[in-house]
Amino acid sequence: MSRTGRRWRRLLGWLALLALVAWAGIALARDRDDGAQWKRVERRDLERRVEVQGVLEAVDSSDLTAPRLPQMWRFKLAFMAEEGSRVEAGDVVLGFDGTEIQQNLLTAIADRDTAAKTLDKRTTDLAVERERAELALAEAEAKLRKATLKTEVPGEVVASIELRTAEVDRAIAEREAAFRAEQLAGLTRRSEAELTALERQLEYSRNRVAELESSIIKLQVPAPRAGTVVYKTNWNGEKKKVGDTVWWAESILQIPDLDRLRATAQIEEVAAGDVALDQPVTFRLDAHPDRTFRAKVARIHRAIQMRSFRDPTKVMQIELELLDPDPVLMRPGMRLVGELTVERVENVLAIPLRAVFDRNGRPAVLVDRPLGEAIVEPELGRRDGQHVEVLAHLDARDRVLLDPEARGR
Repeated sequence: MSRTGRRWRRLLGWLALLALVAWAGIALARDRDDGAQWKRVERRDLERRVEVQGVLEAVDSSDLTAPRLPQMWRFKLAFMAEEGSRVEAGDVVLGFDGTEIQQNLLTAIADRDTAAKTLDKRTTDLAVERERAELALAEAEAKLRKATLKTEVPGEVVASIELRTAEVDRAIAEREAAFRAEQLAGLTRRSEAELTALERQLEYSRNRVAELESSIIKLQVPAPRAGTVVYKTNWNGEKKKVGDTVWWAESILQIPDLDRLRATAQIEEVAAGDVALDQPVTFRLDAHPDRTFRAKVARIHRAIQMRSFRDPTKVMQIELELLDPDPVLMRPGMRLVGELTVERVENVLAIPLRAVFDRNGRPAVLVDRPLGEAIVEPELGRRDGQHVEVLAHLDARDRVLLDPEARGR
């Protein structure tokens, strides 16, 4: 090769080197200007998640309600043990207003005393009547005996007219004795029936007094077991307080077994079809936001309902099994917020969702290419909360711009 050719060859080499250095300088300068705004397309695992909201509850707990009392279905709360307090078996944890029962008890006591006095007086009166009837019967029987003796005298001793008179007196005495005997028997039957009715009335009054006294005792509800008091929430997320009206069988508070906890959670209706048993869940407690806990789906309730009276969002309820329970930090009733992983794909090409913007109704990204930036419309697939799968038009050598709209694309 001639000397001129070699010179041109060296010149072209120097020009290529200068161009490479210039391109590298431009790239480095762009990196310095944009900092972390450029992100390389990479292979990663994607997890599609949905939000869950719920509350902790005990697997085994003693729910306390208003007592079952005769003809009483509505109660007014007068006392509640402090939520979170430690109680022993037998400690009073619920109390209900007993004003109405106290008034009924006073009335029942008065009725009982009246029934007892009535029975005593009537027993005395009937005893007097019986004595009179027995005396009348005895007198009638005495007359009958006397009249009988007169009729038994031989005819040759007395005149016939006297004998007929004695027979008439005897017949009259027999009828009177029979009448007095029947009168006494009737009085006996009537006395027995009347006293039995009065005794039954007295027994009813005594039972009514005992029932009301027992009801007053039952208005003070003791703890069936030792544990920690937890107030129950209703379907609207509200808890009862002193002064509220409650219905019989309505759960007011519970004393749970803190060693066995689970969670009842809700997910929005749009994600209901993606939920399956054993899917993993991570969550944080409102009371301890710095700690992350793990769980899995243990049960799915397919019914769709409103989240609450104030929030009409349609949700589905699920139950979670806690994989790392902490009896020290966790208490039934604590609220939680977390994420349920409904799908996991491994080793796919992905970019941050922050890099994607809309371009004429299609997803697009701004790509860093050797000759400058270019807008590319990639084919995208599955996504999680932060990344989206790339199916075509990008590869692992590309870098995409994060938040391109902030830069004006």
